[in-house]
Amino acid sequence: PLDENICVVHVRGGDYRHAGITLLPKQYYQDAIRYMKERNPYMLFFAITDDVELTRYMLDDIPIVGSCTMKERDPYSAPHHTNGRTDIDFKILNSAKNLIIANSSFSFWGAYTNKNNGFVIAPKFWSAYNYQEEFWSTGQMQVPEWNYLDKKGNII
Repeated sequence: PLDENICVVHVRGGDYRHAGITLLPKQYYQDAIRYMKERNPYMLFFAITDDVELTRYMLDDIPIVGSCTMKERDPYSAPHHTNGRTDIDFKILNSAKNLIIANSSFSFWGAYTNKNNGFVIAPKFWSAYNYQEEFWSTGQMQVPEWNYLDKKGNII
């Protein structure tokens, strides 16, 4: 397990850049990080991603770790994942005690199967986070123990 003062932030870019309004906005990450810092002012943040360029924009100076820092290709990864081995990123998600996750099934399963996590922030309404209408897309992504961030920056 990672230290309790470490928070892993997952940014899903790649094919989400071209998936309509599915891509989470920068404000989502800013609000989630602010909330984590309020809970623990000593929190250190590290990002994992499939899209380094987008993550640098979304997270400013937060260090990027994991598969995207490696040159080794993963022959079993999804076509949109053009970085290194995805198992490395999954292990990081799966060992963090604090997580800010994207509206991605990769984020979901890494956090959901994590026996160490104490605090997870996820986007309220999941893939419908950016929609005007308020509905869960998909409803199966609701985990009672998690904390959901709405568009106004409130934890639900």
